[in-house]
Amino acid sequence: MDKCNCKRILHNRACLPIFAFVFTLVFVFGLCVLILFSSTVFAHTANEPLPDTITPRLALTVDEQAWLAGHPVITLGGGIYPPLNFIDADGKSIGIAPDYLKLIAQLLGIKIKMVSGDWSEMQALAKTYKLDGLSLSLKNREREKHLDFAGPYTTLQYAIFVNKETQGITNLDDLMNQRVGVLAGDYSISFINENYPDINLVLYDTHEEIVHALVNREIHALLENLPTISYIIDKSLITGLKVAGLPKSMHGDLYVAVRKDWPEFTTILNKAFAAISKQQHQIIKNKWIELYSKTIKKPQLALTMKQKEWLAEQNMVRVRVSDLPPYMIIKAGRPPEGIAIDYLNLIAQRTGIKFHYQVSTQPFSKLLESFKRGQDVDLTALIVPRPERLEYMLFSDNYIESPTVIAARDNSDFTVNLQGLSGKLVAVLKAGNVQHLLSAQYPNITLALYNSNELALEALTNGNVDAFVGSLTNAAYIIQKRGFSNIHIDASSSLESEYFAMGNRKDWPELTEIVNIALLSISEKEKIAIRNKYVALNYKVQGLGVVKVLLWIFAIICIALLIVLFFVTWNRSLRKLVNSRTVALQQEVTEREQAHNALLVSQRESLKAQKIARLGYWKWDLVNDLFNCSDEIYRILGLPIGTLLNYQVLIEYIHPDDRNYFNQAAFNLLKNQYNERVNFRVIQPGGSVRHVSTDNTVTLECDNVGNPTWMFGILQDVTELKESEQKLINYQQRLKSLALQLALVEEQERRHIAADLHDNVGQSLALTRLQLAAVLKRLPNDKKTAGLVHNCSKLILTVIQDTRNLIFEISSPSLNELGLAAAINEWKEQAYKSSYGLDIEVVDRLEIDFVSLDLRAIIFRMVRELLINVIKHAKATEVVVTLEEKSGCYQVTVKDNGIGFVAGEQAGNVSVDGGFGLFSIQERMIDLGGQLLIHSKPHEGCTVIITLPVIEIGSQ
Repeated sequence: MDKCNCKRILHNRACLPIFAFVFTLVFVFGLCVLILFSSTVFAHTANEPLPDTITPRLALTVDEQAWLAGHPVITLGGGIYPPLNFIDADGKSIGIAPDYLKLIAQLLGIKIKMVSGDWSEMQALAKTYKLDGLSLSLKNREREKHLDFAGPYTTLQYAIFVNKETQGITNLDDLMNQRVGVLAGDYSISFINENYPDINLVLYDTHEEIVHALVNREIHALLENLPTISYIIDKSLITGLKVAGLPKSMHGDLYVAVRKDWPEFTTILNKAFAAISKQQHQIIKNKWIELYSKTIKKPQLALTMKQKEWLAEQNMVRVRVSDLPPYMIIKAGRPPEGIAIDYLNLIAQRTGIKFHYQVSTQPFSKLLESFKRGQDVDLTALIVPRPERLEYMLFSDNYIESPTVIAARDNSDFTVNLQGLSGKLVAVLKAGNVQHLLSAQYPNITLALYNSNELALEALTNGNVDAFVGSLTNAAYIIQKRGFSNIHIDASSSLESEYFAMGNRKDWPELTEIVNIALLSISEKEKIAIRNKYVALNYKVQGLGVVKVLLWIFAIICIALLIVLFFVTWNRSLRKLVNSRTVALQQEVTEREQAHNALLVSQRESLKAQKIARLGYWKWDLVNDLFNCSDEIYRILGLPIGTLLNYQVLIEYIHPDDRNYFNQAAFNLLKNQYNERVNFRVIQPGGSVRHVSTDNTVTLECDNVGNPTWMFGILQDVTELKESEQKLINYQQRLKSLALQLALVEEQERRHIAADLHDNVGQSLALTRLQLAAVLKRLPNDKKTAGLVHNCSKLILTVIQDTRNLIFEISSPSLNELGLAAAINEWKEQAYKSSYGLDIEVVDRLEIDFVSLDLRAIIFRMVRELLINVIKHAKATEVVVTLEEKSGCYQVTVKDNGIGFVAGEQAGNVSVDGGFGLFSIQERMIDLGGQLLIHSKPHEGCTVIITLPVIEIGSQ
């Protein structure tokens, strides 16, 4: 329920005079029940110490005593459930549950701290063990998963509350398909969902919101515990509600709930509860709920001698009274009555003051004029103590509070709030507190001044004014009494409640003092009794009686006959309109239900998609520094759903190495509105590190002056993606390492094969040729045989030459024996053809070719690849290969005067014939820890520089 936008509308229907007598007869018994129920009040004596009683000694085991010694302070949470548990003016938890816990703390010799607040939040804190348990709890399956239960120590009855005119609801079955208000997090939610799933539950944050929703008819009924709702209704002076039924299935025991990992404490609490005597149970309950009416004794007032002398001198105090129900009610032939009159009668009983009531129909402004002149009147029982009135009268302490509300007609076409009344004609009490407040704070509202609130409301119902602003209690009473059925009351006025005091003449300060002392002597029970006398809760549990049903049937038949007799034609046309409207409404309801169901399906699918994608949305309230997050955000952070999050709390879960980066990104977005993707790590409470990312679509919402007020965005868990990326990088590194090792193995095998060809095959062929030459000398003069041998010798010579060429192709002997420069020159002489028209010059500036054989072979292959590229593509006439050492690095420079190219466009190309290509050379250099630089422009030649650190290949 949105507290800022909700309208608390109070509909009041006038009762026809014919029913007044009927209802009086029918509800005599109900009123008797009401009087008995109203006498059950809550004595607000939270600060009184518990009576001393004899308590049996607890038989605790050694282990239990040791456990208590290790846990000297226990913290329990509780919701706001007066009189079971609520908060007094000093912020302390008071009520039945705190009194039991005080007694148990005395028995156990420990300290039990009480924390009271939002019931859903208390349950969430207890579930995560941030609280040690709950001070009052009914059992249900969900709570038993996380908590153990000790007790019970008292019982709780739930009740169905409805509006006074609502009929046909006496049990839970009557609430099927009805909107029923309950407190968020309450036991009743799980009970109704399991046993009565067709009841439409509407959740509210506080009991007051549920009561207001029922008064405003936003719900058909409310289902809550009887003592709490009765207390709120009595305290707020709310009329028109009744108890429709007491569900037997919702009468349960109250326990102390304890965290699941403390079974020892549960056992100890059960022993403590068992040690509490019946007398102690009764003392605690009687302190807060008085079950029987008691005679109110006249207390003795502690008056000073001066005050007593004043009382002796003054025989009579003139009190001006006017008809202002329910505070002052004037009826012909009867003495005045009402809330204020009853207070005056109590004061008269206790002080001896004789009040003379002067009934007057003069407007309120005339009363103030009488006080200013100091004539005709000594005291008024009901007035708002405004500062400017102190000039001519004195005020007692405030003793009545009434909210200030706005009333408007049902067909009003404007927003019913003080801002919406700008330019409207608004009726207020002349010279009253509301007139002064509106004139000072809302000058754009046009005020119509009336001598009484009744005249002001009559002007509203007749259409003479647009709205009325005044006291809720008085306005509601008048609307119901006069039957102004076209008026509704909106309780969302931003004006403060009106606090009424008694006012007396300036020269009688003793009277003010005596009245204040008498007001302090009036107990809470007496105050509630006075309120209930004029603003009572209609308490009824039973169904409709037979007599009442017959009377209703008779009345309805009479009215129906009158309508049929006098309005037949009108009734027919109305029936057509009703039927048409009914069809339209049914269609509208069906469409809304379909839209609602579609929205629920969409929400469920959205939640599923978020869970699958590990993606959640968040909203940051920059003004109040609070985060509103989807459930998936809490799962990503590893936090319980609903945990309170602000910026300082969130930053604690961000990895320390990423906090500065995160703060800077937030600063850039807030100050410079620079949006970027932010990748960072969070550490879950269990120590697990998750990688998360926000996209670059974070949205800012600003106020009228451009200051950011809200920030919206999404957060995605990319841990699996990061892990996959890291695995891919590791695989790439491993692949490069394997490729390098493969090249090294290839070079080593080439050297081995070349060595084998040179040492074995080459020498064998040479020896064979020598042997053939020897054979040729010893042959007889057989020219044919000699020719054959000679041909064999020539063939072996060819094979020897081919073997030498093959050895050079596989691994240059010069490379291994003489160095890189010699190998390049040897390749130039044997493999290079002069027909290419290219002059290749090798400049060797190395004093010693200190590079290892493996690294030398790799460099030779890269230089040969570069030279082949120059021959094929550069169209150069000259190329210079320079070998030198610079800064401890081995450097090879290949420079040509060819056509050149754009370096960035060619570096990634691979050689057409499958060679290294510049890309392959560059990758190989990276693997070896070296560097490849290319300097080239079109028509300006090309220079390629290979730089390698002097290291052993085996270390790579």
